[in-house]
Amino acid sequence: MHDEQLRTARFPLKPHRKPVTLYNQNTMLETYRGDLGGKLGWTTASKTTYIGWARRNGHTLVVTILHTRPLGVLSYAARLLNWGFAEDGKVKPVGMLVRPRPAHPPEPAPAVRPRARPLPRPARVTLPSVPLLAGLGTLMLAGLAGLAGLTVLAIIRRGRRARNPPAR
Repeated sequence: MHDEQLRTARFPLKPHRKPVTLYNQNTMLETYRGDLGGKLGWTTASKTTYIGWARRNGHTLVVTILHTRPLGVLSYAARLLNWGFAEDGKVKPVGMLVRPRPAHPPEPAPAVRPRARPLPRPARVTLPSVPLLAGLGTLMLAGLAGLAGLTVLAIIRRGRRARNPPAR
């Protein structure tokens, strides 16, 4: 049995404490013939949502509903599944979502060594342009000015501490 088919689930919160029991709100598990499970949810963008799946006569259908009324989502899902199962044999399939997997996985392909490719030519080394040098020079001057400002600030603070200790 899969988690989405469980009617209830018990979760221990702390050791030696009573576990909490959660109840599945997907009533289609009990009321819809062939229901295999589903998930109710809610997001800000799509409001009330539901994804569910059911199987009848060897066919599995999946239904997804977004942006619906909270209490109507399961009845909409049942109506869509009923319509889908009623159309069996009446419509021509347009294809498959995925091909069926083989009964036995294929043998791994033999390892192929990649061909050696020549290395790219090294990049030309050139001198930085004038704007780059001007920018670096400006950053260096700003850094030096900042250090000078911090030095002056530290000297002023030391002088104040020596003469007048701050009041508390």
